[in-house]
Amino acid sequence: MGGAPWRWSRSKSVRSSSSTASNDVMMEEVPRGSTETQRRNGFKQSHAKDRGVAITEDITNGNYLCSICTEPVLTGNTREYSMWHCVQCYNVFHFRCVKAWADASGTMGVLGYKSWKCPYCQHQYEKIPSASCWCGKESFDLNVAAAGKPNACLKTCERSGVCKHGNASLCSKKCHPGPCMWKCTAICDQLPARPIKPPGMISRFRKRFKERPKGKLPGVIAMFAIICAVYTALCFCGGADIEWFYQMRNSCNGLNTRILMNSAQNPRYKFTFQSLTKNVKDSTFYLANHLEPEPNTNNPFQYYQRLSGSTSTTPNIAIDIDMQHNLWRMISLNDTDIANNWTANAAKISSYVPGTKILQFPVVPMFKPINETVIRNGTFTDVTDAAKHMHIPELGLSIANMYMFYQKCSLEPFMRVFNTSGLQGDTKGMASLLDSKWQGQYDDKVVMRTASFGHGRQKLSMCGREGNVVDMGAQSVPVKEGMQDEMLVPFALMAAVRMRINETNYRSLDC
Repeated sequence: MGGAPWRWSRSKSVRSSSSTASNDVMMEEVPRGSTETQRRNGFKQSHAKDRGVAITEDITNGNYLCSICTEPVLTGNTREYSMWHCVQCYNVFHFRCVKAWADASGTMGVLGYKSWKCPYCQHQYEKIPSASCWCGKESFDLNVAAAGKPNACLKTCERSGVCKHGNASLCSKKCHPGPCMWKCTAICDQLPARPIKPPGMISRFRKRFKERPKGKLPGVIAMFAIICAVYTALCFCGGADIEWFYQMRNSCNGLNTRILMNSAQNPRYKFTFQSLTKNVKDSTFYLANHLEPEPNTNNPFQYYQRLSGSTSTTPNIAIDIDMQHNLWRMISLNDTDIANNWTANAAKISSYVPGTKILQFPVVPMFKPINETVIRNGTFTDVTDAAKHMHIPELGLSIANMYMFYQKCSLEPFMRVFNTSGLQGDTKGMASLLDSKWQGQYDDKVVMRTASFGHGRQKLSMCGREGNVVDMGAQSVPVKEGMQDEMLVPFALMAAVRMRINETNYRSLDC
């Protein structure tokens, strides 16, 4: 796809919209680990006999691939470069990948911890992984750059194990990946070494392959031909779904908050905000219609949609959307809005009468009085065939192709919210940005976007950038971790529009 070069932000978890280009790394300058690239630029996989040295060299040269996402494991000083390695098979993964793997595949153990298995060797772990150095003594944020090695601190490993005589010992290496070195103790001098384990099938195959006569590669050629034939067959049978998977898989890079909107067959008005940042807890938001009539007037916010929940900076917050008057407002609440939560979700779920198998309608809960304080309000532009983009001028945000979002279900996974704060008076620059071709790559101007991951159209998700995205000056509360409160406004707009589309049969949600 065309367009500007792909920039990878040095910090995905906390990013300011005022950051300069010096904080970005051009992806052309980042070494890639594919075989084609190695042939082109001369990079080769390390042939060091020591596994730990080989891992270090491959990561340093950009030739080590994460087995989960198949992207290079790169070294750096910010959190997106954090790594995790298995102490059993010594394979290295992106921390964000293995964290998502553990969260998705783990099961609750008897001790109350989430148990999960290494994606490579299936070694079982009893706790969710954390981003740390190789020896686990320092968190990634405290790594000492003077170590001279990726993801390493300056301390001695001291991981417990047994020496070749079977006696307990501590690893004497500096913080390192790969196998440990357990020194013998004084009592080992009188003991014979344990017999060496015979090489396995893979080791024997590698040895025979290296010792083969030069110029004879019939087995390798046959295997390559088989792989090519299988790949061609797969692409022929499932080409469209495979293409969808590849165009979507990297579309949310740099957007660390994930929101599952719904499946087409089962619309949801309960949304879970999940962050890839370690210290940010999941939060739940509810979307419901509200009717507060005022006789003989056309005042705003008599009929509106409310999105309510809590963020990392505001315990109880609500976004109201008045579509008829093109208005929005952000409200601080003194308590949980039980009425909105119940109307959005529990009011639509039947239950059994206690002690019986008889279904009953939802029971209305006891409501509490809620005090509302308007923090901020603003407008959003109407969309037509001639003006397809929706602008939120008070926040400096724009939703590209919002008119088509109303019209076509097939475009739902391709929506983008741009930060246009510096383009308010530049009509030509604004149009060029919002009319730009969709790309499944990182874009520093995109602060929120929809996606549908998997092979073919699946459930619709929303991805949002964390940190101080919208510059509101003194009005904005600084965000250390998690998504900024103002980012709820474009999400609430799209969620409310989608809810009304479904309720009024404006168009189908099933593509």
